[in-house]
Amino acid sequence: LKWTPRYVYPLGVVTDVIKPECTVDAGMEILNNRFNVPSKYRGKVEEDVNKRYFVDWQVPTNERRERKDLTRTHVVFTVDPPEAMDLDDAFSIQENPNGTYDVGIHIADVSAFLPMGSDLDKEAHDRATSLYPQTGKPVHMIPKRLSEVVCSLLPYRDRLTLSLFVNFDSSGEVVGEAKLERCVVHSRAKLSYKQAEDIIGGFNDMSVPPNVQNSVRMLHKLAAARREKRLGPSHLYHRPNEDEDEQGGKRAHIMVEEMMILANTKVAQVLVQKFPEVTPLRCQQPPKKEKFENWKTSHAALSGCSVALSKELPNDEGTHDAERDDSSPPDDIPLFKFVWDEIRFAALHGDLDRIQQLVCTDENHPTLARALLQLRGIHDRAVFRCSAYQSPEQNQHYSLNEAAYTYFSSPIRRYIDVVVHRLVVALIEDKPSPYTSDEVGEICRHYNNMEVNAKAYERETLVLKLAYDWM
Repeated sequence: LKWTPRYVYPLGVVTDVIKPECTVDAGMEILNNRFNVPSKYRGKVEEDVNKRYFVDWQVPTNERRERKDLTRTHVVFTVDPPEAMDLDDAFSIQENPNGTYDVGIHIADVSAFLPMGSDLDKEAHDRATSLYPQTGKPVHMIPKRLSEVVCSLLPYRDRLTLSLFVNFDSSGEVVGEAKLERCVVHSRAKLSYKQAEDIIGGFNDMSVPPNVQNSVRMLHKLAAARREKRLGPSHLYHRPNEDEDEQGGKRAHIMVEEMMILANTKVAQVLVQKFPEVTPLRCQQPPKKEKFENWKTSHAALSGCSVALSKELPNDEGTHDAERDDSSPPDDIPLFKFVWDEIRFAALHGDLDRIQQLVCTDENHPTLARALLQLRGIHDRAVFRCSAYQSPEQNQHYSLNEAAYTYFSSPIRRYIDVVVHRLVVALIEDKPSPYTSDEVGEICRHYNNMEVNAKAYERETLVLKLAYDWM
């Protein structure tokens, strides 16, 4: 309550007493209190949502008239973890007679259900992000009726989206300008990452419509080509992820990730042109020059040994300093025995994709893993800033190699995406920005703080789960 100079300790009041128990539930209660995790929505927010939107909600006729109806013309599908219900994004792809492809990236239009300035909007703003603890249920930013039913792009349901359409040539190069539209879509399939991976690998899944399977394979081909153009040799590296290992599907994850990066990048580009003073941008500056040069000096010998570090340590033959012993390429790169065993097993079975994955993953090689970890340590943290307060050079996202980047793809679980959606709607309808620069700046600062809090909370819940599993 207060802490005056006269007192050694602050003045407070007991709000709750947690019993000293060695259970996951007791641990979660402590963490929920420590990180101020809300247990319920304020006032009548959730009650009002449940009254207004029923479980069998359908798109109103007048809303359908004002949007582009893709329910019968586009083969739309989602790719998510099997247990996910808050489905933000979906995809479609159509091949044109001239050999180009029209890719649709369809994002749930959450802003249509959050009146600006309403109690629901204020609650979403304050929460800023959904929380996904390692044990227990998710803590949604918006009520479950919206996040898992009405807004979610569930299969066999008509849903509202903001859709980005991009035309590709067969090499994965974007042709012409991207287009944003308000749409109604109908998902034909909810795929797990494992299902999508099997389809990409040529397996025919009898539970998935053939036109969906063809769409997945075409989209993967374009996503892989675009990733190679964007990252160069680094496209062969994909950061290991425990969720991917559990769910299966490295190529499926890369396909979805690449389409999300494309959507967020294209939206950032058009918004910066239309609203240069009020666009929230995800920014990451290059490492500080002195720290980066020290890192390069320490690891110069690894030049040409890592695809993940090819941007920072290009393979420039003949440029090593002959007077420096530590700049000579190493005679060998240490490898974990279990990784070598996996490489041998993959070689015996002719699994070239698996061999490439094992060889090109720096975390499998202690020397390269150390260099990569130290590089990440000198990187600035990516944060949101209002475009009004920055020069174009400061707008870049260094790690993604993009000149401008924002969050557009996950409005069900991030409030900053809702703000971006409102700007997109204003752009489509040719209206002025619904926000001022100061308002966007405040939203960015609040989101940055809540994002750090969310990551710390989710990390602590993982520690709790692992500790309890080992008891």
